[in-house]
Amino acid sequence: MKYGIGPAGRIYAAALIVAVLCAGPASEYRAVYAEDLSVLKGSITDVRGRPVEGAMVFVYVNSDVRRSAEFISAPADAQGRYRMTVPSGTYWVVARLKKTEGFGPLMPGDKHSGEPREVELLVGSDREADFVVADLRDAISMKKEVSDSSVRVSGTVTDERGSPVSGAYVIVNRSEEVSGIPDFLSAWVDDQGRFTLYVPAGRYFMGYATAFPPEDTYRITGEQVIQDDISDLRITVHNRNNSLDEADHIILK
Repeated sequence: MKYGIGPAGRIYAAALIVAVLCAGPASEYRAVYAEDLSVLKGSITDVRGRPVEGAMVFVYVNSDVRRSAEFISAPADAQGRYRMTVPSGTYWVVARLKKTEGFGPLMPGDKHSGEPREVELLVGSDREADFVVADLRDAISMKKEVSDSSVRVSGTVTDERGSPVSGAYVIVNRSEEVSGIPDFLSAWVDDQGRFTLYVPAGRYFMGYATAFPPEDTYRITGEQVIQDDISDLRITVHNRNNSLDEADHIILK
């Protein structure tokens, strides 16, 4: 007995159908033909050009990357190389190295490539996209400006009872809105809430952030004129539950 497929359901042997799981508000499977796929590949390095083994590339269908990605690459190899196959189209792409599983804010030691990069993947083609990932310490090195007018700013981040606040760093920016990495930033505060950073003398917007890159976790309270060294700058976080995530505002003293 011979079995056949009618015109409405004809499948050509050359067309491999791949089931792709699309993560989103309503996850669903959709069929993609092999000839509709594209290859995204490249390298992931740190700010010194060294390969970052284990970093992954996250691919999104829009510029909102503060959520689960539609596609995620396998971890980069020892040479920092990655390669992934996805349906052709336009995507927004970032690279991350995370110590924890799943989507969520980056923690100390995690690395990120910054603002998402828009890439167009053409049918049947290979696209090279290289990334540089950085953590907070790397970002400080990248943003460091040394000049005769640089001054030292240090102090503490505390709650309204004077207790040190952890899990934050201080940001200093030339504009009130922070896009990407701030102009100047401290390392994560220590267990006493202390911070230090160096900036050229001038007028800046100051505040703090609780994740890197800051994205929507930063708070700016106003301008601060910095002319000379400051050793006792106190940033007070006023909140109801001793939680940075629920802070009402901060006061620079």
